[in-house]
Amino acid sequence: MDSVEDIWHAQGDLALSVRRLTAASRTTSQAIYTYFGSMDNLLDSAFNRALTELDEATVAIAQPSDWLRYALDHPARWQMVQVDRGPGARRSELLTAVAERLSHLTGYDPLQTAQLNGLIDAAIAGRLDPDIAIAAADRL
Repeated sequence: MDSVEDIWHAQGDLALSVRRLTAASRTTSQAIYTYFGSMDNLLDSAFNRALTELDEATVAIAQPSDWLRYALDHPARWQMVQVDRGPGARRSELLTAVAERLSHLTGYDPLQTAQLNGLIDAAIAGRLDPDIAIAAADRL
């Protein structure tokens, strides 16, 4: 799972392949298919792990800048939860709870929620200095 996150963050979700994963995790393709069955199952497992950890972490988040700091510390997890890719709809009670917490932090204002998401995405992509993004998030 760590290798999935590393590749996802460094090269994007479309760069994930069994070949890259076996090289990064120093395992075999047979081990990946034995454990997960398919790349779709592997992506579902990575998404569920990212969402579970995001859910656990965001319970204690009290302000928008805390959310941004978490995303900067775990960019691949943030990115995975933002992308709806793979089999089936990526909707769950956890995703709903995380989205509700984010909306609560921005006063249930859709524009402010979108602005916070934009700050996070720009900071993760390196287009915005993290300190400036954090300061801006605190003003939401």
